Amino acid sequence: TMDGAFAGTAFAPPIASTMAGAAGGPDDGRVQRNRALASALGVAPSAIRGAQPSYNSGWARPTRPIIERDEFGNELGRTEYDDAFVVLARERMNELLRLERRWKAFLEDDRAASLPLNPMGRESRRLVHEYAQHWKIKTESFDPEPKRYVHCVKLADTCAPHPLLSEAVRTWRGPGTG
Repeated sequence: TMDGAFAGTAFAPPIASTMAGAAGGPDDGRVQRNRALASALGVAPSAIRGAQPSYNSGWARPTRPIIERDEFGNELGRTEYDDAFVVLARERMNELLRLERRWKAFLEDDRAASLPLNPMGRESRRLVHEYAQHWKIKTESFDPEPKRYVHCVKLADTCAPHPLLSEAVRTWRGPGTG
């Protein structure tokens, strides 16, 4: 029986939902639960992804924003960066460019749900944590100094900001100019 597969574990499937009548398919409650979970995680059905069903697939996120404009031609949803943050990013431009390349590849990877970054100093971690908010990436630091690193996790609404911080740094003309 199916109950034997769960022997010795801390949990077991509810008996009423293990089989749905003589047909043997999942019951409506389980289907609805799975759809809600897939929607919350931003995972598309394998038929829509056009790939072989895989346990780890469905994690790709957009890296190129869709730029919408209002009736006057102004960009909607444009990311605005704080001046102090732009100054910090300007001081760490090489790190910023490497981080953006890693995050773009991470977002395009359909199999990766998380990404550990290499150990880094306090100011670099501060840049990563603050910039991750613009990408809608969840970040958390682990381990003691000097091996402290940031672990990044994709969310359902994770996407690249527009413009990227590196572009904003290149066009920034000073405090108050955006």
